[in-house]
Amino acid sequence: MNEEVKRRWVEALRSGEYQQASGYLRTGIEGYWSYCCLGVLCDIAVKDGVVGWAHGDTSGVSACDGSASYLPARVVDWAGLSSFNPMMKSGSQQQDVSLVAMNDDFKYDFEQIADAIESGL
Repeated sequence: MNEEVKRRWVEALRSGEYQQASGYLRTGIEGYWSYCCLGVLCDIAVKDGVVGWAHGDTSGVSACDGSASYLPARVVDWAGLSSFNPMMKSGSQQQDVSLVAMNDDFKYDFEQIADAIESGL
């Protein structure tokens, strides 16, 4: 992974600036957004002009470069990742777990996810 992008992503996850959500990259309404951990990375890419957010229907779900649930290809390439849903080592047995599963299924908070990214990507 691009080390500068990684540093900024970990910093953003720990900043307290982002409200955590699950299921989608970004949900809510203007000024009241919630993000999954991958959505935070997308937001950094948006701020860098790599991609943009598109607000869809009345459900409050936004898409990043056409994707609502996983990293779009341009963000994957920009960040230097190998997958739209990066895998991390987690737990005492160090099993592979996706960042989406950490965020959505296992309910890791952003601090825990930042720790995993810092040590595993």
